[in-house]
Amino acid sequence: MCHPPLARLMAASLLVAACAAQASDPPGAEYAIRWDPAEGGPSSAAQTFAKLEVTADKKGDYEVGYRRPSAPPPGLPEGFAPIVRERWKTGPNKKEYELTYKQRGPSPSPATPTLDQWPCPVGKTKDRKDEVDVSFRSLNDAARAYSRSCTVESKTAPPPVPAALKAPPAKCTSTMTRLKRGELTVEEWHLRSGRTLIEVSRSGAATDQDFASFQADVARKLIETHGIKPLQASMTELASACGT
Repeated sequence: MCHPPLARLMAASLLVAACAAQASDPPGAEYAIRWDPAEGGPSSAAQTFAKLEVTADKKGDYEVGYRRPSAPPPGLPEGFAPIVRERWKTGPNKKEYELTYKQRGPSPSPATPTLDQWPCPVGKTKDRKDEVDVSFRSLNDAARAYSRSCTVESKTAPPPVPAALKAPPAKCTSTMTRLKRGELTVEEWHLRSGRTLIEVSRSGAATDQDFASFQADVARKLIETHGIKPLQASMTELASACGT
């Protein structure tokens, strides 16, 4: 029979071990690759899923616009750039609005404030994340950026963009069709310029194993078998520039 002091000691030891394991978990990551079908490769989201030999089980159609704040929120880390994204789900009887603030930089977000303590610049929300954005620019070259973001959602009207950010309305909007299965997402973007872009992404952890898995399962197939030419810029950069 376990004596109370010993039971408390064992419980404390288990708690410490659990906290240590949680603290050592790798950060989340989004692995992505994108291309212009005019230069080769699958020309639609549906065709891309077929080439990857995966069947999508979720679909959504959206309109997306980006705003660039001229008055970044207090505490923006040095070297980080802020962006505001407005995304609306389109289609009959489908009302879903998202307002996302994201700041991206060359190094991990500072330890203080923590993600939970960080005041979301676009409103109160629990939908927030720190992530490593990994963009494949070729089979063996990937750019990494570190981001912190938060999203406010509404099913009645677009959430207002706080005036304090001094973020004028987007110069243009793009339409986007998204297909998903599990953590795999394919987006088909149509920019105002008439240009079509495709992006494949997969959520995972910032580990060598998940990097190698995306490289083999997605990047290698698309580059070597299906002839895509990876773009160098992020989708945020491409869409916010209105396709120029």
